[in-house]
Amino acid sequence: MSTIPQKILEVIEKNGSKNALYYKESGQYHGVPYTQLKSDIKFFSSGLLSLGLTPGDKVVLVSENRPEWVISDISIMQLGGINVPLFVNSSPEDMEYIIEHSEAKFLIASNATIVKKLEAVKGSLGSLCSIITMETLSSDVVDVLSMTDVKSSGHNDIEKNQPEIEKRLLGLKSTDTASIIYTSGTTGKPKGVMLSHENFLSNVDACTRRVDLSEINSCLSFLPLCHVLERTAGYYTTFLSGIAIWYAESVETVPDNLVEAKPDLAVSVPRLYEKMYAKVIDAVEKGSPVKKKIFSWAVKTGKAYFHNQIAGNAQPGLLSLHKKIAAKLVFDKLKVKLGGNLKFFISGGAPLSKDIAEFFGSAGILIYEGYGLTETSPVLAVNSQMGLSLGTVGRPLDNVEVKIAEDGEILAKGPNIMKGYFKNDEASKEIIDGEGWLHTGDIGELEDGYLKITDRKKDLIVTANGKNVAPQILENLLKLDPFITEAAVYGDKQSYLVALLVPDFEKLKELAEEKEINYKDMAELVQKYDVLEYFLERVDACQADLSGYHQVKKITLLAEDFTIDNAELTPSLKLKRRVVGEKHKKLIEKMYNN
Repeated sequence: MSTIPQKILEVIEKNGSKNALYYKESGQYHGVPYTQLKSDIKFFSSGLLSLGLTPGDKVVLVSENRPEWVISDISIMQLGGINVPLFVNSSPEDMEYIIEHSEAKFLIASNATIVKKLEAVKGSLGSLCSIITMETLSSDVVDVLSMTDVKSSGHNDIEKNQPEIEKRLLGLKSTDTASIIYTSGTTGKPKGVMLSHENFLSNVDACTRRVDLSEINSCLSFLPLCHVLERTAGYYTTFLSGIAIWYAESVETVPDNLVEAKPDLAVSVPRLYEKMYAKVIDAVEKGSPVKKKIFSWAVKTGKAYFHNQIAGNAQPGLLSLHKKIAAKLVFDKLKVKLGGNLKFFISGGAPLSKDIAEFFGSAGILIYEGYGLTETSPVLAVNSQMGLSLGTVGRPLDNVEVKIAEDGEILAKGPNIMKGYFKNDEASKEIIDGEGWLHTGDIGELEDGYLKITDRKKDLIVTANGKNVAPQILENLLKLDPFITEAAVYGDKQSYLVALLVPDFEKLKELAEEKEINYKDMAELVQKYDVLEYFLERVDACQADLSGYHQVKKITLLAEDFTIDNAELTPSLKLKRRVVGEKHKKLIEKMYNN
């Protein structure tokens, strides 16, 4: 099997002057031709070589999604270096830990903000040889090189360096470590997942055989490239399929960038789809009774059509006609807001609510949910055109084995399984057993060949009555309500479940105005009796179809959202349930003591 830089460079050579990447600057998108990308990689690689990068050296890469990320990634790897990507919102302490633990020799940062983060800890980072920024910094920033300077140096040394660059590229083995990705983790220090070229490429190969990309010409990239899902699905898979990648300016600008880029595909975690859904429902609730009735009819019609579609049934003539009318009246407007060309979304990183997948499916916008871990490069299973089952994460990939252990844990084996954790043999042996099975830590089941995830093994709630409750499923259900943006459910060893809820603060203010509730700040408003009663009614409506032990009996509204900065969410937006629970321990106890 080839290596990632060999494959990428082959695609670059093949496509010539076509645009490979697009980035937005000064209010408009600009294309980066494959020829330009080839030149930039050539000279940046030469510059890194002149700076002393040797095979096996770790290079920490901290940047937003942009062309320079790709240039850095391929340049590092073709010299035999190892890319260690970090989230731009990582704390200085996390950066310090990962730089030291990975024994990084180089750091490539996008801008001065990231460099300034390191100033407080830079003195203890003795392993770093060079710090390089993608943007040219002011002259008062010392001991930092710009990418432009490194490329210029590489250009001057290219005749001398080219033979060595080619030698290293040809000398790469598929089993060599391509990247060490530190898992954000919901507890403890992050662990460095060592992924080889084979790990990534075997996953790309299996994904392209499962998901038909023949009609995909462009992809909007906004999930951070240091997130393994975006790395594999939104970068390696798309790039190697000849698909142009458009970089969003930020997560906040995704709605605008979708309209501007008009992509055929986008990859995301469920949080984006939850926000889109909440925005649509909010607009409907503010509409007239007639508009609400039309919307309800359109969704009902769309769902009937969608379920026939995924079941492979013929569409009745009258239903087809009604679907066309529903599209004209409702769904076409939603598609325009998504750019107008979207063929499908890919979802991963956390469980996607079945209701949200069904809603978008009713609109003719398919979301193919998949499942995997950083340790599996990451995809283990995915829904696709070849088979879609709502409420599941699809069938395991063709080159992956999946089985369910006696305690319900999902085990996996295949060429995409990591080499191990960097400098942590004990943790590696804990997650990969002697027979090569990786223990995912997730609970699930196989139904007709489709994998269904119920929860994280460590998150399962066992009530005082001995009932097992999967909190993520209940949390996703609660977040379908437009008044609720986040939910954390608790109840281990207790007789009933409770929930900490983050309300949609704008809608909460509107509610207070409507009910003429006086308050001085949000902390006071969330404790008002009328507000709590209103939210409890909405919660009861959300869980009306659940059995009693699955229902939340008491709630507490929080005055602040869960954030990455407060360590309540991982950089990939997963809830740190234990951190949230510990932070709000007194509030949880109060719900049981009152």
